[in-house]
Amino acid sequence: MVRAVVADLKPEWKDQKSFYFVTLKEEPAPEPASGKTEVIGLFKIIIGGLACLTIIVLVLLGIHANDYLKVEQLPETTDQTLLVKYALKAKHLEVRCAAVAKLTDQALLEKIFQENVDNAHRRAVIVGLTNQAALAKIALTTDYTGIAECDYEVYRADAIKKLTDQDLLMNIYQKNGYKYFNFAVIEGLTNQAALAKIALAGDEDYSVRQAAIKKITDQVMLMNLIKDETADTNVRGAAFDCITDQAVLAKIALDSTCKVYCAYAIRKLTDQAVLAKIAQEDRQDGCRTAEEAKDRLHTLTFNQIRY
Repeated sequence: MVRAVVADLKPEWKDQKSFYFVTLKEEPAPEPASGKTEVIGLFKIIIGGLACLTIIVLVLLGIHANDYLKVEQLPETTDQTLLVKYALKAKHLEVRCAAVAKLTDQALLEKIFQENVDNAHRRAVIVGLTNQAALAKIALTTDYTGIAECDYEVYRADAIKKLTDQDLLMNIYQKNGYKYFNFAVIEGLTNQAALAKIALAGDEDYSVRQAAIKKITDQVMLMNLIKDETADTNVRGAAFDCITDQAVLAKIALDSTCKVYCAYAIRKLTDQAVLAKIAQEDRQDGCRTAEEAKDRLHTLTFNQIRY
């Protein structure tokens, strides 16, 4: 601190014993720049330059803020070109999947499936695919290059479940040989002859054949399976469980040479007029159809009186 005596301001103050002092602050001398300060300044300049360079690169690549939007911000558009952009470039996976779900261009969907590596993204593509040939191609592909085998099996199953073309489904069944996919094929099959063919496939796993039988609704087809003596006993039994037509059951009861099937058919009959007719038939081949029919009629009559 520097103290300045102000007595010289007026001569008469020289004789006075008291002095007035003014306290002045001394301005600190500037310190020389240290090496650390220079480094920090240089670092800030570099960071600023990199930020500017990043912005320029992003602009040149055509990536805008819209690429980082959220699902709820996805615009209500059907423009396929714009949706493809979101499907491929959006930052968030849920946005890409939402964009894929709105795509209808089958060629674009197939292209995204082939070029994308994200599991959820690929499954979203399959949801949007309706082109049967494209779905069949995915279902039959066994080249797992760049994709985990377990993931591609999921894609194949998803594709099979989207198929409705019966010929393509049977083609996949014949070329596949993998039980997991065969169940998916059967799920989509409605062709009764194709289902019966699978049911009679002797080299097929029984659980697969049973699944095929349960999809058969043609009662005559089921009756033919029962009559087919080359068919597995379990298959014929499963076919019996699916028959509900009273006329078909009556025909089996009267025509089958198997005592077990005759008895089983009669036990499933509920039409009392049909049972009364069978009770009058006197077969000479050892099948006790008449007696079985009488017992069944008695049981039905008793239940009617009881309830």
